[in-house]
Amino acid sequence: MSTLEEKTIEVNRTAENTLKVIATIVLICGIIGTLICLFTIVEIQDPKFEYTKVSIFNPIGFVISISILLGSLTIWASLRVLSDISINLKELNSKK
Repeated sequence: MSTLEEKTIEVNRTAENTLKVIATIVLICGIIGTLICLFTIVEIQDPKFEYTKVSIFNPIGFVISISILLGSLTIWASLRVLSDISINLKELNSKK
């Protein structure tokens, strides 16, 4: 009778952990950048009135702000998926 014994080998995950940290930094910077853009380029001074502070909504600034947020979310998700795939592959290779 033979029993299957799985050998557990320590897998070095420093690259994957670094990738997760970079993904988190990208997400935080994207959120901060989105907030800065929302407060600076979405509401601008009306060019018709030079001497009064009349603010108007800038749709191009809003699109830029949302695209910064979506871009950082996409990069964050991609980096997280890549690190998870790498961890799973290393675990599968260590079991052989």
